[in-house]
Parts: sequence; structure tokens; C-alpha cells
Amino acid sequence: MRVLGIYTSPRKDGNSDILMKELLRGAAAQGAETAELFARKLKLGPCIGCDRCIELGHCFQDDDYSKVATELDRADAIAFATPVHFYTVSTQAMILIGRVQEQWNQKYVNKKPEYAERPRRPGALVAVGATKGKTLFDGLRMTVKYYFDAINVDLAHEMCVRSVDHKGEIRTHPELLQQAFDLGALLARGENK
Repeated sequence: MRVLGIYTSPRKDGNSDILMKELLRGAAAQGAETAELFARKLKLGPCIGCDRCIELGHCFQDDDYSKVATELDRADAIAFATPVHFYTVSTQAMILIGRVQEQWNQKYVNKKPEYAERPRRPGALVAVGATKGKTLFDGLRMTVKYYFDAINVDLAHEMCVRSVDHKGEIRTHPELLQQAFDLGALLARGENK
């Protein structure tokens, strides 16, 4: 079992990063191989909607997305962590998500079996927001759900934390660190819902 953790915060060692590290520790404790992907370290251009990937089979842009695609393909389970920015995912997350058009076109337009017929994999969302808004996670939840669908991942688990803002503040909530650890263990066991 290989669990991929996708970190999309622009802030190194921020609250969503800390929770993802705990999640991956929980997965490793169950014997899973873990991998990390940091959006803030990637050189990625945004999707420009040209659809050249339909013909090419991949994006024409010569950047780090090929590394992302390889990691997505190798993963048996995926965890996606983001801070809440204006009631949605971070900018770094949105650029990464937009580039999944490459896989979406292979799955839905070209109907390539390696995309269209790939078995579903479990996925988890970890999101941290500063406010208490009732609909704080609604927008980003839908964004991640459809991002996951493009790569044959089910949004099987989520951990959405309100009212945590300052860098490292999540460490004052040991029960949330434990929840993230336990979520990683679920993913490592391949539990899909």
C-alpha cells in the first residue's frame, strides 16, 4: 500500500502540513509506504484549456506536472491537505487541480483503459480554516471531490478543522493530531468509506 500526501499550503509547517505529517505517520505505522508532494515546491503553469493533451496524451507544458502525474499513478490511496482560502482551496492547490485536465481528457474523452477502467482508490481531505463559517468547507469539498474523480479516487474520508489560524496552532489540539494519525491508518488499510 502506497499512501500519497499532497500538501498544498503556501506556508511551510503550517497547520494543514502538520496534520498531513500526522496522517502519513499513521499510515506508516500500519506498514504503508508513504510519499509526499509539496505543491509550493513545484514549478507548475496553470492549465490554459487548450486541450492539446487530448492529442498528445499529456500536457504540452514542460514543467513539474509529469512528477505529479507519476505520483498520482503510483498511489494506492491519496490524502489532500489544504488551508481554506476564501472558502475554497489554496491557490497552489487550484493550479495543481487545474492540471488534472490531462488525466480527465484521457479518461473521459480518449477513454483510455488505464484511466477509464482503473479501480477506485480511497482518498482523504484534510482542510484547516480560521473561521467558524457554517459553509466553510462546502466549496473546497466539492472541488476536491471532482479532482479525485478525475483520477479514480473516492473522497472517502475527511478532516475539516475550524477556528485554527496561527502557524502551528494545531499543535495545541492533541485530539486533532490523533484524529489525523487515525485517518492515516484508515487509508493504509485501504478503507474506502
